[in-house]
Amino acid sequence: MAMLLCARLSILYTLVFGFSFLAAAHLIRAAVPALPSLVNVTVDDLARGLENGHFSSVDLVQAYLHRISEVNPTLKAVTQVNPDALKIAKGLDKDRATGKLRGPLHGIPLLIKDNIATKDKMDNTAGSFALVKAEVPRDATVVDKLRKAGVVILGKTNLSQWANFRSTNSSNGWSATGGQTEGAYYPAQDPSGSSSGSGVAASVGLALAALGTETSGSIVSPGEVNNLVGIKPTVGLTSRALVIPISQRQDTVGPMARSVKDAAYILSAIAGKDPNDNYTSAIPFEHIPDYVAACNASGLRGARIGVPRNAILEDRATGPILAAFEAALAVVAEAEATIVDNANYSAYSQFLDEQSSTLVLLADFVSDLPELYLSKLVKNPQRVVDLASVSDFTKRDIREQFPERNVGIWDAALGLGFNNTSPEFWAAYQALLEFGGPGGILGALERDQLDALVLPTALAYSLPAIVGYPLITVPLGFYPPDTEVIQNQPRRDLVTVGPNIPFGISFIGRPFTESKLISYAERMLHSLHNNQSVFFNAIQHAMVLTADDIPPVGAASVRNLTRKSQMTRDVAPPVASVKRGPPPEKLESIRLRSFIVLSFWFVVVFLGLVSPRQAASTDYRLITAGVKQPIWWRTTSIYRARLPLGEMMDWAEGRACRPVFPLQISLEAPSLGEQDAQHLLRLTQHALDDLNDFSAHHLRLQLSQSMPIDDTPGSVPRSGGTGAESDKKAVGYEVDDIALTVKLLPGDNGVSPTAELDEYSSMLRVTYAAHQIPSTSSTSAPLASFLANQLQDIFAEEQAMMMHILSASTSTGSGTATTTSTVGGQSPIASAVVSSSTGRDTRSSSSKPLSADVTANLARLTTRSVRYSPTYHLTFSLFTPKAVPSSWDIETALKEHFTPLLDALSVISNFTLDTQVQLYADRSPSVRDPTFDSKDGVWVLQEEDLSGFINAAEWPLSPGIGEAPTINFVVYVPDALERPLVVGPSHGQSWLIPQWGGVTIINPSSDQSRIDDTHLTPEALRPALLAFSHQLLSLLGTPRTPSSLPVRLLTMTRVRSASLLLSASSTMGSLARLTLALPSISIPQSVANSVDRTIMHLHGACADFRDGRFRSALQHGRVAEAEAERGFFEKSMVGQVYFPDEHKVAVYLPLLGPVGVPLILGALKEARRAWSNFRAGRKQV
Repeated sequence: MAMLLCARLSILYTLVFGFSFLAAAHLIRAAVPALPSLVNVTVDDLARGLENGHFSSVDLVQAYLHRISEVNPTLKAVTQVNPDALKIAKGLDKDRATGKLRGPLHGIPLLIKDNIATKDKMDNTAGSFALVKAEVPRDATVVDKLRKAGVVILGKTNLSQWANFRSTNSSNGWSATGGQTEGAYYPAQDPSGSSSGSGVAASVGLALAALGTETSGSIVSPGEVNNLVGIKPTVGLTSRALVIPISQRQDTVGPMARSVKDAAYILSAIAGKDPNDNYTSAIPFEHIPDYVAACNASGLRGARIGVPRNAILEDRATGPILAAFEAALAVVAEAEATIVDNANYSAYSQFLDEQSSTLVLLADFVSDLPELYLSKLVKNPQRVVDLASVSDFTKRDIREQFPERNVGIWDAALGLGFNNTSPEFWAAYQALLEFGGPGGILGALERDQLDALVLPTALAYSLPAIVGYPLITVPLGFYPPDTEVIQNQPRRDLVTVGPNIPFGISFIGRPFTESKLISYAERMLHSLHNNQSVFFNAIQHAMVLTADDIPPVGAASVRNLTRKSQMTRDVAPPVASVKRGPPPEKLESIRLRSFIVLSFWFVVVFLGLVSPRQAASTDYRLITAGVKQPIWWRTTSIYRARLPLGEMMDWAEGRACRPVFPLQISLEAPSLGEQDAQHLLRLTQHALDDLNDFSAHHLRLQLSQSMPIDDTPGSVPRSGGTGAESDKKAVGYEVDDIALTVKLLPGDNGVSPTAELDEYSSMLRVTYAAHQIPSTSSTSAPLASFLANQLQDIFAEEQAMMMHILSASTSTGSGTATTTSTVGGQSPIASAVVSSSTGRDTRSSSSKPLSADVTANLARLTTRSVRYSPTYHLTFSLFTPKAVPSSWDIETALKEHFTPLLDALSVISNFTLDTQVQLYADRSPSVRDPTFDSKDGVWVLQEEDLSGFINAAEWPLSPGIGEAPTINFVVYVPDALERPLVVGPSHGQSWLIPQWGGVTIINPSSDQSRIDDTHLTPEALRPALLAFSHQLLSLLGTPRTPSSLPVRLLTMTRVRSASLLLSASSTMGSLARLTLALPSISIPQSVANSVDRTIMHLHGACADFRDGRFRSALQHGRVAEAEAERGFFEKSMVGQVYFPDEHKVAVYLPLLGPVGVPLILGALKEARRAWSNFRAGRKQV
């Protein structure tokens, strides 16, 4: 009984405890709600749950990652998941716990498009393997703003590769790195593009929302077909810094979400000014509006909404869309808005026929891709530096699916013949502004005093794109079940129109009126019918179809293999014929022979193994582990370090870099207002562009204390700071890389503008009358033309020098004894550079050639110049045929009259000085004695005798000291009986000897005292040193104009930089051709190292050219030139050019008979025996 009682009590206690536990669990579940549905949840839902502790940011990240793992294998919307997402979420949870909230988005996961850079463990690829593993210097500005708002960057979304700007025959949502994204509303649905992955991911709840980018329709179009709200902001409201560009005039970044309010939250977080994006400076308000507050139910009340009927074309919109749109207009009217019908685009028919929009995008892409993104990379493994190199990579890499998916858009861009700095570009762009502005959106809005325009989304985005106006799309409806399926063209692998595929409606407004558009969109979305049930059914249908229709991998192959084995089983082998042969060998003999043969081969193959690193050196120490090179391989083979021959030829032939020379001109206008100064700058820039015939060398104006101005609508306000320092820091240029500063000074009325260039500074002072300032509505002005002509004249000689250098037929590298192969009189690299830079074929008549006189003058300048060197040795010599003067105060004279010039030249080269005095130094005996001119009372030395004046046999003049070239300056004091001694009819007293130095004659005055006759004072030496200063500038290749020495020295910096880049590039080509032509010579690893360093510094120089950092480019060019020559003239390799390694054949060939024949025959016999045994074994089975 006691046992039974205990058992019953145990059961009772168990039941009571169990029911109590279940009741408690039920109460806990009732008190703590489950995680909300990821496909319905909003920012407010998540923020409320996080605040109340129902779940954490870590919980959200885990939930979304699980959702991605379920859905993404089918839809392929997400390409990368942030490996640090959980760590970031944990940190944000900790901040929340301590009260450090960053805003309503704190701890909420978002996805971003894979062309928006992140400085983390994720790549930013634009869908191309060309950018995999490339590194950016920092987060894109919009990403930085999201992080500051507390957002967890969950991962990257797929996109139409290169934002749909590569192929003419690809498909929306395809990229090489991400595969083919598909929409969730119909099997194989076209997700639209280019923000395809962002649209699909947001629609099926792979994150709360996503960021997309738009150039023309790339946010609103995928937003439409994925049943989303998509906001395409005004160009300039959100920064594009470190977003892979297409066009700086049309690109913008915006949110894609399931509700207007969620999109407004994200837009509020990413909008704002950014010093790294000049367009954001046009934002008209100091503080970003509260876009979330604009989401109210009365948004359309009192608004005037226009309908551009002439933009609603039936061949571009289907019946269901048009019917739903008309019904939506009734909803707008019911919301107390005024519908203004036929608010048409006045120039829309012309816009449909124009080609300017395509030309603008192509030209912008050629310039913007390298300048705004590729040049910013801190690590570029594939070394893609411009569109041409990206295209070459795409054609080489099989993963890019070329030529199945062509590069037709890129071919058109590269073949365009001009970029966005060319006059042709600006003509096309101005035409576009007319179509989109007065002839389009702006004209319609102003004509009927409208607040916004409304159109079906499929017809809405073209005109807002070309003028940068804002646009917002909201879901409108779905295609009915009986809709005929239409596939994409030309691939026919996706469904663009089909049952249940969504479509939308869009509102268009003036720049920076996003608040209005958001309020209209919010009211419209609440007024339309609830379509969530259809949405869920579509997702489930797509998922189930995709999962069930895939057969088991390899099932058919297994069945076929089984059937084949059954058919061939038990078939008897053919009977072998009987042959008579030698008696069989004994087993011990076979084993002994096999052991001997294998032992020999073991010794040959494995004895003396060295690692590849040791094999590349002279260290032959034995090692005992690993399958590595045998030592005999190293001793009998020619070591050739691997050189990037293709890349070397790319540099030599101008494909790797097409340098441009953007000269920054700073404009100071202290007496002008902000608007007048900007307008004058624009007009002057237009006039400069019209005057320029060689756009590789172009002048870019910028306001003082401001970013460089761009010829686009919107003002560019001045930034803080004062003086030239802040000017240059604001635009990212070094202080000394500003080519010229123009200072506008008001003068008396009625006076024509005048200009004065300071000889000792890079300052051009222009005086103008007040009435000469153009009005803001004018399109030209005499003052702007005057400024443009002055600037063009100042830099005319530099431009000619650049054209001459780039069109030279031989390498300008010093000491390189090879010439580049020429086509039509130009080296390949020069032809490529000039052609790319000017936007014209250099061999055509459309490129204005240099005149014969200019070419001859430049050739003479080049001929008399010494070769470039980082260091020059200057020798100052005093020669006299008698014993006096016997001393000179040269050190003091140099310090006073010559050293300032050397200090100015120190940024280009360094100089060492040496002095000497030589008495009884007669001039060369081959020179005729001077003749006395009784009329002028002077002794005249004939000009034809100057070339032999230097007595090289007796005068102690060294042609060079060390590796630095020597420049000789000679002071000659003639005999008192031949004073004054002058040269030729001009009676000059100095002359220049090309590539050698200069000579100056000093004639001490007859009234000088005896001490002055024996000693030359600093004052007596002053004329000679001034003459030597001019001669040194000529010998270094300094241009003769303009009059300002600092400006001329900056010109020489740019010219030297270009020469060094071309020289090093040419040397790389010569080395590559030598390597291919002489395969028998060895190439030491030191040569490969020099090549790698050369290419690295060539990339640096090319990037510095594009950014206007010419002093930095000169430093890179110096190193590249030195390394290129070091690699080309490597001593051991040069010796092998004349004494190759054919003697190795004579040494080792006799050994092949006695050693190789037994080894090879024995190995063949063993292999034949092993094969026979194998076949016999199979027959027995």
